[in-house]
Amino acid sequence: MKTTEHESAIADAESAVRNRPNNFTTFMDLGSAYFETDRLDEAMKAFQRAIALNPGAAPAYCKIGWIHYRIGTPQQAIVAYEQAITNDPQFLFSYDALGYLYATKLFEYDHAINTYERGLAANPANPFLTAGLGSTYMRMGQMEKALEILEQSAKEHPDQLFAPSWLSFLYLHQQRLDEAAASCRREIELKEDAHSPHRVLGYIYTALGRNGDAIVELERAIELEPRDYEARGALAKVYRASGNPSAAEYQYNTGLEMAVQDDEEAGQACFFAVYGNIDQALALLETAVAKGQVHPSWIRIDPEFAFIQNEPRFQALLR
Repeated sequence: MKTTEHESAIADAESAVRNRPNNFTTFMDLGSAYFETDRLDEAMKAFQRAIALNPGAAPAYCKIGWIHYRIGTPQQAIVAYEQAITNDPQFLFSYDALGYLYATKLFEYDHAINTYERGLAANPANPFLTAGLGSTYMRMGQMEKALEILEQSAKEHPDQLFAPSWLSFLYLHQQRLDEAAASCRREIELKEDAHSPHRVLGYIYTALGRNGDAIVELERAIELEPRDYEARGALAKVYRASGNPSAAEYQYNTGLEMAVQDDEEAGQACFFAVYGNIDQALALLETAVAKGQVHPSWIRIDPEFAFIQNEPRFQALLR
């Protein structure tokens, strides 16, 4: 979404390029500013100019890969990411972007795992790449392998939030609620302004019957991110159960409108799942999968579906 802040960033970057037309960094900043506002053709030209000025720069090739990922040309993205890796084998984001492409666009999990392992060979035990590897095993449904990788990383890097954020999802789907809650709280300790762990913690407290605690966490999630429609759906459910129908109605109407605007059937499925309308959630989820809005590899670990995973219709989607 284009904002005044984005417009200001573009204006500043354009001015810098005019003043320093042969400076690599100014073109990188300009490309990034264009990318943030989906001006992808202009972003591509800026990054290509940056490469002309500095052919060995890994970040410029990586960002060209991002553009190809965004516009749906994955083979060109792979070429760009691999060039970035060749230019700088220690540049983490190239491995992560390539692994993510294989795992989430092409669903070529062996290639994704190989990419993350290559990254870890060049950057041993890096918690960012380790989390990417663990999340790939989660998408594959190999939960025990994912658990081994992520728990070890969390133990080795207690000051990093990458492993706890994925572990909270994994524990949630295994119905290990106390451990899921602990992972959420750890993520909040490490990043106070993250809204997602508050939302997931709200789901957990709701499942445990701790409605007051659930309300606190879900309200905090919305305070941090007002367009968190999943938190609004879950909050509507808790308000309804707590005898506050007017507040429930407000959160329901507001959240549903946002889900419709932002994410089509996939978003609405998440909203209805946490609100408790399981039939509606499953019907929308079936449509979303059929339309390619969401892939079964994600819904198997999406926290919004953790409490409907035993439904036969849900299991059919995973198969």
